[in-house]
Amino acid sequence: MAGRRSSPSIMCILMAALAASIPAAVLLAESREPGDDKGHHHLPMLISFEGRDGFEATWAIRRHDVAPAGFANGSRHWFAFPGNEHLAPDLIGGLHNLPGLLVGKEPTLHATEVLTRRPATGDDVPLKHALAALKVITTETLRLKPIWAAVSEGWEHGTRVAAEHLPYIEHWDTMCYEVILAKRSGRWLGPFNELLRKSAGIHSLEEALAVVDVLVDKSLQELVDTHAIPVAVVQCQQPADHRQGLIHMTIHGGGDEEATLAINRDEVTLAGFTNRSHHWFAFPRNEHLLPTPCTTLPFGNSYEDLIGGLHNLPGLPIGKEPSLQANKVLSIHNPVTAGDHVPLKRALATLKVITTDAIRLKPIREAVSKGWEGETRVAVEHLPYIEHWDTMSYEIILANRTGRWLGPFTELLKKSAGIHSLEEALAVVDMLVDCSLEDVVEAHARKA
Repeated sequence: MAGRRSSPSIMCILMAALAASIPAAVLLAESREPGDDKGHHHLPMLISFEGRDGFEATWAIRRHDVAPAGFANGSRHWFAFPGNEHLAPDLIGGLHNLPGLLVGKEPTLHATEVLTRRPATGDDVPLKHALAALKVITTETLRLKPIWAAVSEGWEHGTRVAAEHLPYIEHWDTMCYEVILAKRSGRWLGPFNELLRKSAGIHSLEEALAVVDVLVDKSLQELVDTHAIPVAVVQCQQPADHRQGLIHMTIHGGGDEEATLAINRDEVTLAGFTNRSHHWFAFPRNEHLLPTPCTTLPFGNSYEDLIGGLHNLPGLPIGKEPSLQANKVLSIHNPVTAGDHVPLKRALATLKVITTDAIRLKPIREAVSKGWEGETRVAVEHLPYIEHWDTMSYEIILANRTGRWLGPFTELLKKSAGIHSLEEALAVVDMLVDCSLEDVVEAHARKA
């Protein structure tokens, strides 16, 4: 099954198939909307659960991403998930705890009773476990074939999610992205291929299709928001204008401190930012990418321009507080009153690390994630990865096409970055850029 799953007819077919494997006494699948029977696509799909002694609860699933939206108790009072509270860390303390959760006929009947009795206030563990159990038999079974098969086969006597299936749940969205991209391009060579290979054991389009049942056509920036950037500070957005080559990341600080970074999607580089007045500031050669009016910054986006060179990067604190401080600098920036550009440059360098470098490189992303709540710094041994990300991308793509690690930059990578093989490069690079030989030569002529 391919394409965006927002069609009521497709969802009805899916729900009918699900109902066929789960007894109708427990689950009744209907294409109903809250207060509206016309089936508007932006409204959720409703699933009614009927339990013993007249217990009944209703589960709402968002159409655009097959995720829980909320539920109604026996009094028809609706409870909505305000954000991502339907995820495993909020419901059962983490995805790793899911194999400890029993799913099947009896657990579903019990979960239905818990939801039915749910008062209009309060927060409790039984409710969260009930929601997690219903999430498995609805959204996860719709999304993933192995989960569907396990629930169907173990329905009568109870079953559990296998530990080896947890990566499928975690990376369902990235599998969707890569499947759709591969179908469009004819190649399994997207930005998350290596992540899927290492984390989920998915090596090809065929292997992904054997796992994924329902696809959601998520954008790249949505996946970056989910998997790469610390969500406590940064939110990704699709630009509201025609400039589809950009990813917008809005950084929220205290009070009205807010700034938006614009990232060139093709190159994964900073194009510019807005202050709290929503005025755009563009790096040189990026003005055409940003809305007008915009002010061109008097310096570039390289570490040479921002902090005097890549070698100075380990002296820059990275983490939640430094990022909030950097956000404040961008938020209050006023070119009329600004004299010294050093604070602005350092702020941009800080945000460059937690955005573009964290998206590009696994060691940077891991360092930022682990040290986020406190403070961390870019390790000296990781500087060559930042400098040579484009050459590693070039050589990885070339090696995948030719089957050999013998491109024009392999010797440079061995001497400068300690990268001796395709496998070593893939262990470092998280997102690839498909640049030409001329692009790489020109970029290194300008310096990192």
